[in-house]
Amino acid sequence: MTLNSDPKWLTFEKLVAKVQQELAANASVIHNDHIWGQDSQINRQIDISIREQIGQYNLLIVMDCKDHKTPVDIQEVEAFTMKVKDVRANKGAMVASNGFTEGAVKVAKHCAIDLYRLIDAEAHDWQTYISIPILCDFRSLDKFRFAIPDYLPNKDPYTIVIYDISRHQLGSLAEFLHKQWNIRKLTSQPGESGWFNLTENHEKVQIAGKFNEVNIQANIIVKSRLYFGQLQLIDIKGFEDEVTGSILTKGFTTDWLDVKKAERDWREIASLNAISVTPLLTLTALDVYDILLKLKG
Repeated sequence: MTLNSDPKWLTFEKLVAKVQQELAANASVIHNDHIWGQDSQINRQIDISIREQIGQYNLLIVMDCKDHKTPVDIQEVEAFTMKVKDVRANKGAMVASNGFTEGAVKVAKHCAIDLYRLIDAEAHDWQTYISIPILCDFRSLDKFRFAIPDYLPNKDPYTIVIYDISRHQLGSLAEFLHKQWNIRKLTSQPGESGWFNLTENHEKVQIAGKFNEVNIQANIIVKSRLYFGQLQLIDIKGFEDEVTGSILTKGFTTDWLDVKKAERDWREIASLNAISVTPLLTLTALDVYDILLKLKG
């Protein structure tokens, strides 16, 4: 493997240019460009230029990269502002590995200069460890009831055997209900469902050796358990806005969600009102039942 012989600041610039190209796939992104200064009458070195034609307009955005050990100060923002004006760019942006001073942020905001931090989960000197707030909504069958016709000699939902129209055994009534839940035929909305026809596909029961179509209704109560936590991003490239805190990216990949770990380690909450952070994603998971297990109704 060939080691990168570029100085660290140059590697940072190339990485920023690569991320910017991913964000603006249709634009021309040039690293280490030189643009004629209208006021200075000299070629001005530009760390990264972005050019794109939109209709009859040719847009030019210039970016300045700062890989400093300390936050970028006011003087550097002011100097870059003059460069943006000199090359007649439509927009200017600065990307710093260690952020900006409070004064620099104020000056940049006044001069309409965007300020960013690099966001990249790949392993390098500027690797970013970032996670997103996630709400997991785990739903399960809490209780169930059946309206069993009086003409059935047996009222036990665990021993009443259900058959399809071809007389193939579908399991006990309770097992049939759990099968319907597993294949998402039943509502998963939290709370009580109200009575519904469970045997809507002409299912049958066997009475005295004969198969008879049966109409059995069910009522279920779905329980919701909410867990709030952070899920790490293992792949993301983009920029974090130093002013708003928002992240600009084309997409991201999360780590695997360990359901058991979420239930064990994440914070269980009664409702969204219990947390001050708005989850970026809400994931809903339904329990899957082993039909060999007899659950109490």
